[in-house]
Amino acid sequence: MKGILVNSYVELESFILQALVNGERKEIPPIYPAGPILEMVDKNPSGSRGENESVIQWLDGQPKSSVVFLCFGRMGTFDEEQVKEIANGLDRSGYDFLGS
Repeated sequence: MKGILVNSYVELESFILQALVNGERKEIPPIYPAGPILEMVDKNPSGSRGENESVIQWLDGQPKSSVVFLCFGRMGTFDEEQVKEIANGLDRSGYDFLGS
């Protein structure tokens, strides 16, 4: 059985999940939301607080609705061509962006 397991849940992204289910692209396998999947152990308990604060300060200085946040987490991987396409799309969007 083929399918796509996503780290989300229906109540959070119902419109997107419904669009995928009802879409015209029949080659998309079934989507199974199974989340949220959380990492319960902080692997860097003392290290990144200052980094987070500088990011929040930068965000606070940006105009409202002017930054794209892109987060694939540690569970997804991309080949070099995909990363270049994502970077090109973000660059061409004209928006500031923040990746995680």
